[in-house]
Amino acid sequence: MRHPLLSFVGALAPVACTVLLVGCSCGGAQGSSAIAFTPSSVAAVRTPAACDMPDAPYGANDVFTLTVVGSTTGPAPYNTLTLSMHDTSSSTTAVPLMVPMSSTTTAPTVQTATSMDADIAFSFSRGTDASEIDDNLLSSVLVTVVSVPSADGQDLSATLVVNFTDGSELDGTYSAAVTTTAAHCVTSGIRLR
Repeated sequence: MRHPLLSFVGALAPVACTVLLVGCSCGGAQGSSAIAFTPSSVAAVRTPAACDMPDAPYGANDVFTLTVVGSTTGPAPYNTLTLSMHDTSSSTTAVPLMVPMSSTTTAPTVQTATSMDADIAFSFSRGTDASEIDDNLLSSVLVTVVSVPSADGQDLSATLVVNFTDGSELDGTYSAAVTTTAAHCVTSGIRLR
């Protein structure tokens, strides 16, 4: 069973493949300007593949989610970076994500990117402070999973290199101690693989 974010973003793969075939600038942009971003919070959650079992053993089908929230000093909603992945994505190799092609030059409130195998999904939800990160379209996202925990309390860590169409780049490593939440598969409709 697949986590809903991974299933949703996986459905975008054909569109993203078109972008990949047309041309993708993955990784750091030449001459990019660095975005200074200091999150107000970083949280990590594991959703076990087994339903209604918060103490289920760690497994390859678990979904890990890293949520990075921007400044909370202004009005909500806040800028949020979300990375979801399966335990099998624990390689320390940089993985370029596919960014769906946009038919507009105006960035939507939520922008997504996914790995070719849909095991890694990224989203950027723009908050009311559009200048904190960037208010342009994503041009590329590169994810390096630094560490995947094997028990609660251990860090989930990833480096994100996020490039925007204006040439600006967010490059940061984010970590948080993971906690487990039970998947209520029958009542919530969560589909894990």
